Amino acid sequence: MNNKKRLSNMFQVIYSSDDESVERYTTWHQDVTMLNAASHVAFRETMTIANHGDDNASLLSSALHCSSSDSTCTCRNNDLSSSPLQLLTNILRWTKLLVMKLASSYYARPIVLALLPLCIGALMGYYFGRTTRSRKVTRRSRRTWLLMYCMRLKAWWTAACHAVFRQPACIVNQDESSSMNEREKLTKLESLHDDDDDEYTRCESGLDERQVPRHVAIIMDGNRRYGNQVYGSATSGHQCGGEKLLQVAKWCMAEHVKVLTVFAFSTENWRRDPAEVAALMALFVQHCDQIREQALKRNMRVKILSTDESHIPQHVKESLHKLQHDTAHCHGGLEMNICLSYGGRGEIVNACRQLAQECVSGQRVAANISEGDLQLALLTSHTSDPDVLIRTSGEERISNFLLWQLAYTELFFLDCHWPEFSKKDLLKVMRSYAHGRRRRFGT
Repeated sequence: MNNKKRLSNMFQVIYSSDDESVERYTTWHQDVTMLNAASHVAFRETMTIANHGDDNASLLSSALHCSSSDSTCTCRNNDLSSSPLQLLTNILRWTKLLVMKLASSYYARPIVLALLPLCIGALMGYYFGRTTRSRKVTRRSRRTWLLMYCMRLKAWWTAACHAVFRQPACIVNQDESSSMNEREKLTKLESLHDDDDDEYTRCESGLDERQVPRHVAIIMDGNRRYGNQVYGSATSGHQCGGEKLLQVAKWCMAEHVKVLTVFAFSTENWRRDPAEVAALMALFVQHCDQIREQALKRNMRVKILSTDESHIPQHVKESLHKLQHDTAHCHGGLEMNICLSYGGRGEIVNACRQLAQECVSGQRVAANISEGDLQLALLTSHTSDPDVLIRTSGEERISNFLLWQLAYTELFFLDCHWPEFSKKDLLKVMRSYAHGRRRRFGT
């Protein structure tokens, strides 16, 4: 039975008791003749409408009329539901719902927040591991890759813990310099002061002791610039500079240097910002305790050289005096001179004033004063003049440091900041002094 005959029989059954419906059927019958292969769809629509009675006669008319204007049935209810556009719309809608559900679960459950990055990392590791195996990499290479991956995960985890639980050094305030991150600094110092590290105990210069400079003087310059560049804080740079001093002292002992003189704070530095000066004084007190501990352990004698003690705070004076007093009995090891509130011109003036007072009191005749007498009146009378001067940070001047004593000293100017000074730099200077410099002393 064809489509037209099936529809005609059905309408006769539905509307046999209603004359008006029969007339409507006669009109619709003409439209039915225009149905094509899509009439099966219209047939299912009419079956649905028939089940709801005569009230849906108008809906039946619209359902049939939708196919009369074109050879292909374009009925909205069926075509849209089965078109590719509607299918794509449904897929996007369900995808959106799924993503929103996953996002709400991700932010609502802390365990998911912790496990999802690890799962992603594991999947990435599995993928790259399969890629590596497809390239026929050896077992040792895969083991090395896995070790590197684990180290990276540990580094990421450590960085996250530091970011959450620790205060970065760049936000350390100058006014809070006396109480900044004590635990972290002590931990770092313990790692720097490890006695088992060969770097601090092994002689690496390869020089004969007669070629090694007996007395090394250092202008520790560049702490502020280093702190501002690396940490955003000048105080942090001074802190690193103090730690570097302990390292250099150990290097000098390992290389058989007898005397180390460092320029820590000049008389001109008192004109700096009061907050920075206060922070430096607090660091001096802290480093005095650390230097004293290492000096007693390594038989190192420490002396404080100062030409103007009037500006030094009392608590700093007490710490410096304790450091010098407690290490005065140490002999045979390194002798460290720390110049604090020191100026070369002031030292010469003080020496001349002392000689003048002795002449006035009759203890000395002015005509008999020699260079040796002036040398004995200087703060460095207990040691010889420096053989080598090292200044960091790229500046090439001596800045009122040991003006008398540096008359025949070999000068070395390095481009690195003081906290960046390494043992390689020290060894390079020592070898250059031993092989590249000839000291004639004017002869």
